[in-house]
Amino acid sequence: LSSKVVYFEILNVNEDEEYDDLAGIFDDDDDIAAEYYDVQVSDIELQLKKIKDDISKARHLQDLIRVTDLKDRSIAEHNFERVNFMSSFYVIILIIAGVSQVLLLRSLFDEKSKINPLWKKAFKD
Repeated sequence: LSSKVVYFEILNVNEDEEYDDLAGIFDDDDDIAAEYYDVQVSDIELQLKKIKDDISKARHLQDLIRVTDLKDRSIAEHNFERVNFMSSFYVIILIIAGVSQVLLLRSLFDEKSKINPLWKKAFKD
């Protein structure tokens, strides 16, 4: 599941207008009502066009953010894989070094070891 947050801003363009006169809207005078509704429809269309433009701008910005996030995620995954590979490589090197050190130390003290004669030749005084 992913959650999305949507912000809405409502602007009252005509704050000075009195809204107590709403009862006069429903008069039987058809000429005034037709003009009133025509103006209101055009205002609504303009507001809807502005909202549509704002939504398209927001969608464009979200697409840019999504592309940036995908790019960053790809880089992070690549770095994660590189770190895991190098860590595994160094662990293998450490294990090999440890085993070889143990074998060399055992050969110093074991007379039957195949490497012991080499130690004796190297440190013969």
